[in-house]
Amino acid sequence: MSFVDLLLQDGKPPDKNCEMKIVGLLPYLFNLAEGGAVHNTIDMQSLFLLTGANGGGKSSLLRSICAAALLGICGLTVRAESALIPYFDSIMLHTKSYDSPADHKSSFQVEMSELRSIITRTTQRSLVLVDEICRGTEAAKGTCIAGSIIETLDSIGCLGIVSTHLHEIFTLPLNIKNTVHKAMGTTCIDGQTKPTWKLTDGICTESIAFETSKREGIAEIVIKRAEDLYVSLC
Repeated sequence: MSFVDLLLQDGKPPDKNCEMKIVGLLPYLFNLAEGGAVHNTIDMQSLFLLTGANGGGKSSLLRSICAAALLGICGLTVRAESALIPYFDSIMLHTKSYDSPADHKSSFQVEMSELRSIITRTTQRSLVLVDEICRGTEAAKGTCIAGSIIETLDSIGCLGIVSTHLHEIFTLPLNIKNTVHKAMGTTCIDGQTKPTWKLTDGICTESIAFETSKREGIAEIVIKRAEDLYVSLC
């Protein structure tokens, strides 16, 4: 556990976020006594656009950063070796959306409503964490909506992470100046791609979707047909 340095200037919050640095961050949901948890270091001075394989640790990282930031601004210890936490005026975490029949809204409508709230309330001193943006609609238009939202957050200048499997976003002519590409790492073991759960620089377009489906019990014949169909797309 680490005590937190809260970033202040002259005893008050700075006009905007400078950086958040957490060394040796551990997932808050892991039992440390059981071992096996992967440490990550987050050196954040702008928005991260995060990619990674299924089961690669994207969602866990976002939740862990959110928990660390909340604990930090409350003056409590975080699960890390050290932590420098800016004073955030708001911390916003968006994860998987569900439909809301009582409100006559689909899951995508709920997601857009939540993202509207984030966009309209975000300032330079906000922490914004969006997990798998625009997953609830068709890929082409969802990618463009995601790209426009990322441009908006980039122009505001907040700290945060937007994670995505919409890899076509990297082909769009996005007007972004500060956003950094980050990825959850993978490695090849015995001919198989497996996640390392480590945050790295760059872009990861490997989803390991077939391997994940197989591991979760989808029949081999179904996986083989999916692989054949995938080849036809390439």
